[in-house]
Amino acid sequence: MKFWMLAVSWGLLGILWISGVGQGSSSALRTPYSSLIVSQPSLANPNYSLLPQSKRCPKGHVNSADRKVCKECGAKLPATVAIITIMVCSKNGLLATSYCPLTKSKRVAKNSVPKSCTTHIQLQNPAIRIESKVNDKGIEMMRVPAGEFTMGSNDRKDETPIRKVYLDEYWIGKTEVTVAQFRKFCDASGYTYDWSKNKPKWGWLDDHPMVIVTWHEASAFCNWAGGGLPTEAQWEKAARGPNALKFPWGNEWDGGKCQCSKTEAADAKRTAPVGSFPRGASPFGCLDMAGNVAEWCADWYENYDASKKRNPQGPLGGYCRMLRGGSWPFNDSVSFRSTDRHNNDPTALGDYYGFRLASR
Repeated sequence: MKFWMLAVSWGLLGILWISGVGQGSSSALRTPYSSLIVSQPSLANPNYSLLPQSKRCPKGHVNSADRKVCKECGAKLPATVAIITIMVCSKNGLLATSYCPLTKSKRVAKNSVPKSCTTHIQLQNPAIRIESKVNDKGIEMMRVPAGEFTMGSNDRKDETPIRKVYLDEYWIGKTEVTVAQFRKFCDASGYTYDWSKNKPKWGWLDDHPMVIVTWHEASAFCNWAGGGLPTEAQWEKAARGPNALKFPWGNEWDGGKCQCSKTEAADAKRTAPVGSFPRGASPFGCLDMAGNVAEWCADWYENYDASKKRNPQGPLGGYCRMLRGGSWPFNDSVSFRSTDRHNNDPTALGDYYGFRLASR
């Protein structure tokens, strides 16, 4: 079995404490876990600190994570994301709790650590640094460091083969592009979009993801914003992290961590404001990578070329463009896997299609 840990708590910069097991007492720890769970990990210890170490302003100046404005140019910096660590065993439930002394948030463990978990426990991503910046268009971007990740799965034929892929460092939108951001693009660039004709049935809501956009319209926004649509490889790495997670938050399906339909298709009724499900964050701090809207990617559709192992891109041409991430009308967990691939005509429109920005 595989195990995961990741829950997101929003707030100011705090110290990350692991508070113990069972009733929250560190004395309840058994010897096999002493090397994995500690009572007061230091921020100086990268093995337990998942707080961002730095932030960048739109001009690229690096600042310490506690700053609110850039020390060089005075630009506003993005809010700090505090990652609260929870260790989970899918067989025996929650094993450890975490505590942020600033926000006073705490989760109570469901049970003490049974001996049967000795071979089940696994600490994932203990030293990922989450770093964000706000670009000159006001879009918050998350850093994805250079390196290899596992791409693909054996769940469906067009997701094979499973292979290691290397990507250079890049940045990707923390959330999907919102209605307000797309409207700003139209106003600033003179881009023509028929807001009346294309309006979704719930109306235009500024903090919801932009929908009913073609691949070409999404690409035009990204070019204006200083980047482009992510490649499939960039999207998948940002969603699943370095440990090949099945979903952005871990390896078990949880419909409470994303905007999706629960019992029948489209019972979710509509999109949700971007970032509404912080517990569904990916290992790099990206939100809504499962659910809300399926997201246009840069690539044309084809079966994977296993020989492309460094910064792979799709073919030079084709009939359909790629979409990733599932969307609010879906009620099957398969569609929300980080490896799941959808494709459609690049001129297709839908109130379940959106996109996010990527840049170098």
